[in-house]
Amino acid sequence: MRKLEFPSFNVVDIFPDLIFGIQKKKMIDNKNRAYKELFEECQDRIYLFEQFYFSLASSGNLGILSEQLCGISQHVGDEEMKYLYNDRLRKAYKDSFYKWLKTNEGNNFHKCSYCEKGDVSELDHLLPRSKFPIFAVTPVNLIPSCHECNNNKSDNSKLNINPYFEDTTKYIWLKCQIVKQYGDYTVRYSLDFTDVVFNSDVKERIKNTYCFGNNSILSRYSIWGINKLTDKLELWKSILLSYGKFRLLEMLEREIQSIKTCSDNSYELALYRGMIDYITKHDGL
Repeated sequence: MRKLEFPSFNVVDIFPDLIFGIQKKKMIDNKNRAYKELFEECQDRIYLFEQFYFSLASSGNLGILSEQLCGISQHVGDEEMKYLYNDRLRKAYKDSFYKWLKTNEGNNFHKCSYCEKGDVSELDHLLPRSKFPIFAVTPVNLIPSCHECNNNKSDNSKLNINPYFEDTTKYIWLKCQIVKQYGDYTVRYSLDFTDVVFNSDVKERIKNTYCFGNNSILSRYSIWGINKLTDKLELWKSILLSYGKFRLLEMLEREIQSIKTCSDNSYELALYRGMIDYITKHDGL
């Protein structure tokens, strides 16, 4: 999982632009009320709750927020904030605010914040818009994501890591075990917090992010890992045969050092570490 840089703008910076020029109206008590007017009436509450979000996320307590606490106003809820996100942020500002958030303002190599392999195609509402519409356009609630990770998250009601606030890259906790069975190699990815100084809540949120859903990140890592191993195995065997174990281990270490576009807990780096462990323990392939 990648650590994200904080956006250079907050909801207070972009909200006036998002509601500017909105012509859409809503029938309320037999009167046509302009969306823009309704948004202006609740903007201070949206700004205030962004401050709450920062405070709670910074201390790892975002999970205490409830839907009941986070209501917006009598006339602005999920439907209106869905419009503001889809029609204004995602479409009208696709080449500015939306693009800047998707690319983490040029800092994420266009790769998903969660799995680090899929291309960023959308923004994940960490606190779901359907339950917490007040954060629908709050930048720090919008995580650059690939479609698979965002779609899988919809199956998981548990709170995930917010990579703007929580740096999970300080330690290596993703493990890949190389296993040989009946002459064939396979890979087994797992989370191992043995040497990690995270509190139990952070560990639980990492598990939520990686292990849950019908198409979990760990299950995709197993597929990607075995594909990568299949692509590399004959080359590694050839180097082992021609130059010996230590030259192969040296090459794998160089591979690890050369990859700069992902964290130490990416599936690819875990695979290389797993292969080094396997070769060291079995004195070869």
